[in-house]
Amino acid sequence: MSTEQATGTITGLLGNIVDDTMHFVDDLLARVHDVEIDARGAVSGVVSDLVDVEGGESGKGHESGDNAHLQESLTQLQAKMDELNRMRGGTSA
Repeated sequence: MSTEQATGTITGLLGNIVDDTMHFVDDLLARVHDVEIDARGAVSGVVSDLVDVEGGESGKGHESGDNAHLQESLTQLQAKMDELNRMRGGTSA
């Protein structure tokens, strides 16, 4: 709770609620960003492993389709994280 606002008044209470909510959202977005970084690393590792496997084998079969699906999922995840980052920039300003 913020000590700068007057306590014991409706305005002070509402101000404290807004401040606490903003801190909660900022913390949540920071945690989501950490998960994004970890997920990107994991997906990149899997994609790299798939590329290495495909490069070493003569028949690519469904592995190429799996690789494309993983790449598409990664692109969608990136778009969602960019949107969250834009939202975070708007709340912390």
